[in-house]
Amino acid sequence: MASEPAEAVFYWLAAGRYARSIFSQPETIRAYERAYQLIKENSYLFPVNLIYQVFSEWGDYVYDMSDAQSCEMISRNCYEMGVMQSEPLLIGTGLSGLGRAAGMRGEFQAAEEQFQRAVYHLRKIDHLAELIETYARIGIVRFNNDDFKGAKEAFEEGQKLGEVKTSDPRTLEARIDNLSQLCILLVYMGWPRRALELAREMVNDCQMVNRRSARLQAHASLGLAYYANGNLREAIHIALESVETAENLQLRFWQSFLDIILGRSYLMAGDLDRAWQHTMRAIEREEYYPNSNLIDHARQGLGDIFRLVGEYEKAIKIYQSIIDTGRINIQTIESRLYLGLSLCISGRQKEGLSWINKSIELAADKGLTAIEFYARLSSLLQCRTNKSSTKIDETVNRLVQQLQPRGSLYTDFYAKFALAFAAAIRGDVRAAMNLYHELIEYSDQVGSPMLELVPLQEMMQLAQPASIEHIEAKSRYAKLLKELTKSATIPPVKGMAQKLCISTRKKWQYFVNG
Repeated sequence: MASEPAEAVFYWLAAGRYARSIFSQPETIRAYERAYQLIKENSYLFPVNLIYQVFSEWGDYVYDMSDAQSCEMISRNCYEMGVMQSEPLLIGTGLSGLGRAAGMRGEFQAAEEQFQRAVYHLRKIDHLAELIETYARIGIVRFNNDDFKGAKEAFEEGQKLGEVKTSDPRTLEARIDNLSQLCILLVYMGWPRRALELAREMVNDCQMVNRRSARLQAHASLGLAYYANGNLREAIHIALESVETAENLQLRFWQSFLDIILGRSYLMAGDLDRAWQHTMRAIEREEYYPNSNLIDHARQGLGDIFRLVGEYEKAIKIYQSIIDTGRINIQTIESRLYLGLSLCISGRQKEGLSWINKSIELAADKGLTAIEFYARLSSLLQCRTNKSSTKIDETVNRLVQQLQPRGSLYTDFYAKFALAFAAAIRGDVRAAMNLYHELIEYSDQVGSPMLELVPLQEMMQLAQPASIEHIEAKSRYAKLLKELTKSATIPPVKGMAQKLCISTRKKWQYFVNG
């Protein structure tokens, strides 16, 4: 008879999974609660692995729903049942869940303490899946606490544990949970090529797991890695495929994460309407969660739209408001850089350079190499009148040697741009023009008219008036502006694009005739 209760729990678990597959939240919760009630009545009748399965699946579900209260309740029940039975797996799983709940509330120190206790118990039985999961959770809490170096350590420890060959779905899910977060962090720490390799590996793994949220986060991380490596078309394709899944699963975090990727990718691809729509969707969704890093990320995307269409005062206000939150996260550090650039372009160079240099200092301290690299180049180029071409060459070459193996849409582009600029300063116009031509080809290859506008502006200033290069650069620049205007049909994007064209025509004498 002892097998009958276990069989009933097994069927309620199956019912929970089915309810998840048809996106029925009430039925999912009901199924998991029924499974738990059967176990609670007499936990000794059930195998430990079955009890673990109920708590881990149910806990993952409420975490996906951002329900910290239920996450804590489920984890505490698991922990207490583990203590009652002296079962390290249930004790460790419960403690890990309590740490996750504390992290959701922003109680980072308490979360770290619970995680370390969980690792102690899980190491005793060497339970691979839950150990990997716990290290992923440690990394997430450290990431949310802006300890990016510590987060990387935790994710990499989880990665080492996950290198063992296995077809166990729970272990593979834990591996995906861990690697997806590591990929996101690697992008911001200046390792996008490695992030892309790991993301592709994850997507292969996710074919062997049933949990849709695990498959979703694998694909979302792949979309970000594609964007960071300059594969804009692939980033858009992956993100669009994943958005519907995120909406069906009602996973707010991943919905906004994907909208942010789409907003940035469409912006660089020159589709202003879609860039605006996806960015505003993320902002409107995340406004209800003002302490989330995602609201900073989404609003920074809006600042980027304003900056790249020449609305510098609006961009300055957005970036300043992000900095004024007082947080020191990836978005606030990056916003210092873009605030500085916007101020410099607006003629407030001294103030702008101060912000850029502050972003360099913070990015270096936090290990955010990609941001640090771009900020150092930006500082170098904004001080163009005070730097010799030799100094620029030396600095750029040193930075490129450090970062070239890492791969990036922006580091590759702006490194070559800086070398071209240095060539122009030392009077080697031909070398500069050749490099600008290479940048135009690169921009066209990745499908980014926004990037292409940058070398075209420089070419129009360098080329001799009425020369073939001068005429071709002018023609191409005008064509790109026309295409950008075509992609700007909704208010207020349409107005911004029209304003950009008018502003450009007013400055045409400067850009074209030298």
